Amino acid sequence: MIIDLKKLDEVKACPFCGNDESINLFIVQNCTPYSFCIVCAKCHAASGEYDEPEEAVDAWNRRIGEAGF
Repeated sequence: MIIDLKKLDEVKACPFCGNDESINLFIVQNCTPYSFCIVCAKCHAASGEYDEPEEAVDAWNRRIGEAGF
Protein backbone atom coordinates (compact mmCIF):
# COMPACT_ATOMS: atom_id res chain seq x y z
CA MET A 1 0.00 0.00 0.00
CA ILE A 2 1.37 3.41 -0.99
CA ILE A 3 0.33 6.49 0.99
CA ASP A 4 0.97 9.84 -0.70
CA LEU A 5 3.00 11.58 2.02
CA LYS A 6 2.88 14.86 0.11
CA LYS A 7 -0.91 14.80 0.46
CA LEU A 8 -0.57 14.13 4.19
CA ASP A 9 1.71 17.17 4.55
CA GLU A 10 -1.27 19.23 3.39
CA VAL A 11 -3.47 18.28 6.37
CA LYS A 12 -5.10 21.38 7.85
CA ALA A 13 -5.23 22.22 11.55
CA CYS A 14 -8.04 20.73 13.62
CA PRO A 15 -11.28 22.65 12.94
CA PHE A 16 -12.35 22.22 16.56
CA CYS A 17 -9.32 22.98 18.75
CA GLY A 18 -6.91 24.55 16.23
CA ASN A 19 -4.18 21.97 16.88
CA ASP A 20 -1.81 21.85 13.91
CA GLU A 21 1.09 19.93 15.39
CA SER A 22 -0.34 16.48 16.07
CA ILE A 23 -2.80 15.33 13.41
CA ASN A 24 -2.46 11.58 12.79
CA LEU A 25 -3.42 9.16 10.04
CA PHE A 26 -4.71 5.88 11.43
CA ILE A 27 -5.02 2.69 9.44
CA VAL A 28 -8.01 0.79 10.83
CA GLN A 29 -8.65 -2.88 10.16
CA ASN A 30 -12.31 -3.82 10.54
CA CYS A 31 -14.55 -5.98 8.40
CA THR A 32 -13.09 -4.53 5.20
CA PRO A 33 -9.36 -5.00 4.67
CA TYR A 34 -8.42 -1.46 5.75
CA SER A 35 -9.88 1.96 6.24
CA PHE A 36 -8.20 5.26 6.99
CA CYS A 37 -9.04 7.98 9.49
CA ILE A 38 -7.48 11.35 10.37
CA VAL A 39 -7.54 12.10 14.11
CA CYS A 40 -6.49 15.14 16.16
CA ALA A 41 -4.16 13.97 18.93
CA LYS A 42 -5.26 16.86 21.17
CA CYS A 43 -9.09 16.77 21.13
CA HIS A 44 -9.62 13.44 19.31
CA ALA A 45 -11.84 14.88 16.56
CA ALA A 46 -11.86 12.48 13.59
CA SER A 47 -12.60 12.49 9.88
CA GLY A 48 -14.53 9.24 9.80
CA GLU A 49 -13.29 6.12 8.02
CA TYR A 50 -12.48 6.10 4.29
CA ASP A 51 -11.22 3.52 1.81
CA GLU A 52 -8.20 5.60 0.76
CA PRO A 53 -5.91 7.83 2.87
CA GLU A 54 -6.34 10.70 0.41
CA GLU A 55 -10.12 10.55 0.94
CA ALA A 56 -9.63 10.87 4.70
CA VAL A 57 -7.32 13.88 4.19
CA ASP A 58 -9.81 15.51 1.81
CA ALA A 59 -12.64 15.00 4.31
CA TRP A 60 -10.53 16.38 7.17
CA ASN A 61 -9.54 19.44 5.14
CA ARG A 62 -13.10 20.23 4.00
CA ARG A 63 -14.61 23.24 5.78
CA ILE A 64 -18.14 24.66 5.79
CA GLY A 65 -18.48 27.43 3.24
CA GLU A 66 -15.92 25.98 0.84
CA ALA A 67 -16.91 24.74 -2.60
CA GLY A 68 -17.66 21.03 -2.86
CA PHE A 69 -20.51 20.67 -0.38
